[in-house]
Amino acid sequence: MIFKLKAFGIRAIGKLNLLRNKIYVRTSTLYGHQWRIPLIDAMGYDLAVGEESELWLSKEFQKIHAQFPFSVFIDIGVNIGQTLLKVKAIDPRIRYIGFEPNPVCVYYTEYLIRLNSIKNTSINCFGLGAVTALAQLHFLGAEDTRATLNRTETSPSDLNNQRQVAVWALDDIDLEISQEERVVVKVDVEGFELEVFTGARNFILKHRPILFFEVLPHQGLDKNIQRSKLLFNLLRDHQYNIFLLNQDGSKQAVDEHFENSDDFSRTDFIGFPN
Repeated sequence: MIFKLKAFGIRAIGKLNLLRNKIYVRTSTLYGHQWRIPLIDAMGYDLAVGEESELWLSKEFQKIHAQFPFSVFIDIGVNIGQTLLKVKAIDPRIRYIGFEPNPVCVYYTEYLIRLNSIKNTSINCFGLGAVTALAQLHFLGAEDTRATLNRTETSPSDLNNQRQVAVWALDDIDLEISQEERVVVKVDVEGFELEVFTGARNFILKHRPILFFEVLPHQGLDKNIQRSKLLFNLLRDHQYNIFLLNQDGSKQAVDEHFENSDDFSRTDFIGFPN
């Protein structure tokens, strides 16, 4: 059963635990545009109440597009379409290619796409990594934004659920992108970034995309420190200038490895090709 839901009712229904096993639809304004937002078994709640996630990223996407109009956006770690809406709010003609290993999130995002008749968009129900293989996805709830393919001693302790998922190397996939097209790649995979970029070396060399990516704090774990150094060196070997993107929109050049022990507000980075 599908219901249209007014804004004032969403929070009340959520508190009464009445979102389970139902689909509601509400029109919300996000990133300067109106969207029809589904709540499917409670998924999509934040979008439905108009919470704009990571606004600093949205503003940076807009800035980059104004200076270097990109025609292809690759989103590695779709979750429930938060970045999709950011990108399509800039220009609906941008080709959006998403990768998401969690089939529940893929189902939600494809429902969102159909509901809004979003064109020039494709969602692939598998993750990206260094090699083509099967891997374990660790998560708590169906739309857990902390879900990871790289569980370590510093991962959240409540990621109790597991799902075996497919992982491909980006270099093994033909996305039919011409060398003349400008490409942006966003990678948000909760600690699996090193594997994603390792499996995308040839793609990066060929297309020279602008890179948005996350590096989580190492929290003093030697393994995490080494992984962050390997990631930094991989990108520098590919002739990228790397900047920390602060939440106020300012940037700081990163000249050595990603040194961050515990500050979760300093995890977003941009790589610009030389």
